[in-house]
Amino acid sequence: MPPPAPAGALSVGGFAASACTALLLSTFFLPSARAQHLDGTACRLATLLPFTDERPSIVAPHGDPAISYGYGKWPDQATLGKASFSLLAAAEMARRHFNARDGTVVPELATELDGCDVQLVAGDGNNSSWVFDSGYSRSRTVDQLLPLVSDPASAEKVCAVIGPIDPKAHGGASVLTESLRVPELGFATIDRRLERVDAFPTFLRTIPAATDFSAKIGNLVGRDIWKREYVAIVYDQSDYGEQFEDALEDAEDLLGYATVTEHIVEGDDESIYGSLGEAKDKGFRTILLVTDRPAFLNDIARIAEELEMLGDNDYFWLISGAAFPPAMRDVMQYEADSPIDKMLRGAALFTNYDPFVYSPDEDAFLKAWRQQDESLATYVANELQPLDSDGQQYYIPEAASYFQTETPTEYASFIYDSVIAAGMGACRAASLPASEEDDAHYRGIQSSEFSGASGMFSMMGNTRDPSGTRFGVYNVRPGPIEGTARSYETVLTSIWDSSYTTNAYGEEVDGGAWRNVDGAEFIFYDGSTEQPTPLRTVANDHTLSDSIQITGLFLSSFAMFLCIATGFFVLSKRKHKHIKASQPEFCLMLCAGATFVAASLIFVSFDESDGFSEERLSAMCTTAPWFFVVGYLTMFCALFSQLWRLSKVLSIRRQQVQIKNVLGPFAAIILCSLVVLTVWTIIDPFIWTRNTISGIEMEDGEAKKNTDEQLETYGGCASVNYGIAPFLVPLGLLFALVIGLTAAFSWKLKGVSDDFADSKLIFFGIFTHIETWMLGVPILIITNSVSKDAFYFTVAALAFIFSMSLVACVIWPKIYFYLRDTYFGGPGRSNVVSSLGINGSTRVSGLNISPDAGRMIELESQVSRLKMQLEEKDSEMRRLSTSMERDASLEVKVLKLQQQLEEKEAEVFRLSASRRTSDLESQVSLIQREVEEEREANATPSTADLSASPLE
Repeated sequence: MPPPAPAGALSVGGFAASACTALLLSTFFLPSARAQHLDGTACRLATLLPFTDERPSIVAPHGDPAISYGYGKWPDQATLGKASFSLLAAAEMARRHFNARDGTVVPELATELDGCDVQLVAGDGNNSSWVFDSGYSRSRTVDQLLPLVSDPASAEKVCAVIGPIDPKAHGGASVLTESLRVPELGFATIDRRLERVDAFPTFLRTIPAATDFSAKIGNLVGRDIWKREYVAIVYDQSDYGEQFEDALEDAEDLLGYATVTEHIVEGDDESIYGSLGEAKDKGFRTILLVTDRPAFLNDIARIAEELEMLGDNDYFWLISGAAFPPAMRDVMQYEADSPIDKMLRGAALFTNYDPFVYSPDEDAFLKAWRQQDESLATYVANELQPLDSDGQQYYIPEAASYFQTETPTEYASFIYDSVIAAGMGACRAASLPASEEDDAHYRGIQSSEFSGASGMFSMMGNTRDPSGTRFGVYNVRPGPIEGTARSYETVLTSIWDSSYTTNAYGEEVDGGAWRNVDGAEFIFYDGSTEQPTPLRTVANDHTLSDSIQITGLFLSSFAMFLCIATGFFVLSKRKHKHIKASQPEFCLMLCAGATFVAASLIFVSFDESDGFSEERLSAMCTTAPWFFVVGYLTMFCALFSQLWRLSKVLSIRRQQVQIKNVLGPFAAIILCSLVVLTVWTIIDPFIWTRNTISGIEMEDGEAKKNTDEQLETYGGCASVNYGIAPFLVPLGLLFALVIGLTAAFSWKLKGVSDDFADSKLIFFGIFTHIETWMLGVPILIITNSVSKDAFYFTVAALAFIFSMSLVACVIWPKIYFYLRDTYFGGPGRSNVVSSLGINGSTRVSGLNISPDAGRMIELESQVSRLKMQLEEKDSEMRRLSTSMERDASLEVKVLKLQQQLEEKEAEVFRLSASRRTSDLESQVSLIQREVEEEREANATPSTADLSASPLE
């Protein structure tokens, strides 16, 4: 039975005095050089575990004194004693497996230790186990270990020290292990400061350090599971919290996410307000809280509630697992809907974890644990466990069923591997070359590699290689409410393993990855499995304003209405002479294309503020180019085909020119556009993206997130892989081709009557389009990513002009003349085709035109011009009436000539097919000469002066 542990602090004045005492003792009593501390073949281990916690208690959330022990990390002292007993049992199981070379857990024990006769011994092998209650302080650790160091006989035999747990306790133990020149194996502390070899030359960590921990957190948050691009790291200004700052910022540089790092001081509300307020002001909605003090969480939650960072405000909280050790997770309770309750519900706890937690049915360590019998539990309780100040055991197990009913505590697999490493290091030390530093055992542990209970064991310097361990994330879920107190359930939902080559998104990664545990989805505060968004509060997301959106939708709807109404008019009046002469089939195609162009605006008129999802917006972005391109090309292809058909009519005789005869280029151009659009959609689809335009700075030519600026984003359609240029170039060439062809044929038919060709108005429509492109494209470039309203309004104006200009220029004049002829009795523009009513050998969609149709059209134009000249002369005569007496005979003759002209004009439209065009032309010329002769014969001096004046 070990002797009772001394109570209280050191009598010599604390840690400094004890350290000095240890150094003096080592100077005068310990030998100066030895290969390793072996007592024959025995490697005697000293073990430091915390059976008590001298840190102050805290007030529990409901005033329950049971949840207040050890600064809130333990429900009570009995729970702490039980946990340390579990660790001691795991260490003793490891010692026995090593001595028996039992490869049940570590296969290398049975295969790689041939020729090594080292045996691990707990204590001096007599009546002292060398298991000490280290507590959680330097002073207590030194107090417990110092008697061993001060006895030269015992000190000579110490082979290695296992533990303690707390980094402060390690600081005390390291002074003594340095004086003993023996390895000190830390299995539960991640404090990075212990990596300093100059300050802790005997320390070896068999668990990954805080830097490794931080890197895995960065992968978890920014790459593998959630892809949270903005993380606010709030850490307590303590030994534990501060060590994460630099490591997480290094992970930021590696993974590309942005962090804002702030520290808080326990008991200082102002520091908490400042840190959380800074995170909120910068828009960060993922809060990574790094602390190992459960008591601290109440103050943080209270202030977070005041800042509206809890509950339904879509903030996501990640908390270091040290704030809620396993012993607390099963018993913690908080008042329902209190600030701390809102913080915990849906939160994530990240920690190292023992593999047996994830796969209890397959884990070799847990299987071996279950196979242990009553004798081991009794030996640990009665022979190894230290006694309290009253000589009582800290924990009394149910020995007969202990290993079958109790699950090992946290870090049990790590202390198991620490003991195995101490033994294998002692075996390897004999084969290592001599060193002046006398560190053969230390170097033997560093070179040890084996498949352990906690994973693949190997060292990187004085710290465990993290690739051999696993990390876990626990989801805190609300449990049942008893009275007003809620309990919680913690579920392992994600695991990091070095063997994983793909993350939760199926992306290939190097050096291990996080994956979700099968069947264990992460549940957030709102009860859903969808992570809270947005990732960062956006100061200005540049969404489309309601007034501009309504304006754009009105323009689109109005243009569509006009185009469809125009199409219905053309369809219903297609047999009228003005509509029939303009080939109504192509007019309908023009209206259809214009409707598609106007409709394309609808697909870019919405954003997230309208409740549309990113997937739906992306589908609309992909659709918009199809409507615009096909509609735009259809408009010009219709005009081009119409003009080409008329050109063939006027140049080819005795041949039918049907619609299908001129649709070849039309179909080819549309087909080419469809091919380009299909390739665009497949290779690099036009999708909805939201990019950051403020809060970004350039550094070495690369975009870096600037957390000092408020975040501004801009949403719109884009092709993210290659951009839109590779697809706009071929489409632009198609646009230029069809516009050029239309302009060329319009120029070719400029002398043909407007009833058929409308060359002047088509030229005006083409000019409108070209001018709109020249003005609109630069405006779009300037306003893009600057003003969503200005950009959208420009797009709306372009769509409206493109859709309406050709319809207004080409079809609306026909409607005007139809209305004038039908309802106002006007003559309208003469229509040769309707009046002739003859059958010829050239046919255009059922319209009968004689072989001399082209010549007749020109003659009709001459008659119209002659009529205009007569009207001008008549107008001149009326203006002369105020200064001279009107010549009555002249007026009579003019009236007669007008009558003859009208008769000849009517005769033109009554000519039969056998009537020759030359006769009509001669009669028109004769009338022109008669008019001129009469004018000259009856001219007065005043009219002669008028004829010579500039007005004529």
